[in-house]
Amino acid sequence: MESETSSQKDYTECSSCAATPSQSTATQSQSTATPSQSTPGLMASSIPDEGKSAKRTSKNDRSWLENHLKLRQTSSAPEIYLQSFTRGSTRGTSSFHRADPIIEDFLYLSGASGVEEGFLRARGITCVINCAYEVDNNTLERIEYLDLEMRDVPEFLIESSLHAGADKIEEHRLAGGKVLVHCMMGMSRSAAVTLAYLVKYQGKSLREAHVLVRERRTIRPNNGFWRQLIDFERDFTAECSVTMVRNDSGQSVADIYIHDRDVDVIAL
Repeated sequence: MESETSSQKDYTECSSCAATPSQSTATQSQSTATPSQSTPGLMASSIPDEGKSAKRTSKNDRSWLENHLKLRQTSSAPEIYLQSFTRGSTRGTSSFHRADPIIEDFLYLSGASGVEEGFLRARGITCVINCAYEVDNNTLERIEYLDLEMRDVPEFLIESSLHAGADKIEEHRLAGGKVLVHCMMGMSRSAAVTLAYLVKYQGKSLREAHVLVRERRTIRPNNGFWRQLIDFERDFTAECSVTMVRNDSGQSVADIYIHDRDVDVIAL
């Protein structure tokens, strides 16, 4: 019997859009994604299972953030991230702390600190999608919560979370509601779910979706997420608008970043 590790796609190696995954996974029905199906597993030995009790409610814990960045498997924990998140910096400081409208008066993207009752009530938010495993929900009346419990590491399998999140967003759009999607910093996990929604329900290519979101907020899904988003787009369009390439440091990155001066710092 094959091990759990061998039965899952390897999203840590470089691959192109046209590359066939080494192992196939069951294709999830577009119409049947539910919150109960929304928490995929990690590849074996990626991170120890900490249990629900390990979720954090603190949104300004520098020591936790340092560990979080290490779990993302960056070549280093960029000090600019720590500064931006905990005490401010010259780049992107407010981005982490505010909710940005991706689709005006309907879909918002934020970090954990942007989920504030005053904002939710003022904007008429009817659903909050929490993509972060380590952040608890502060539940409020008349607001639905979907907890996807994603981890921001390249090995984490996100297909079911992409479908569950995108389907929930569309459900509230059809009902005249408004949705806020967040993770810890509003850059990787929640960005991936937002991109998936734009591809699945708004008719955008993955590249077009990234342009739309990036015009409104700084985002950086990790490279494992990008590979899975490429597969996600291909499932709906039979085409790929984004490919994985090697940068000057030999790292595998989405081609939209190849001319970005920060690519060597951010790429996983």
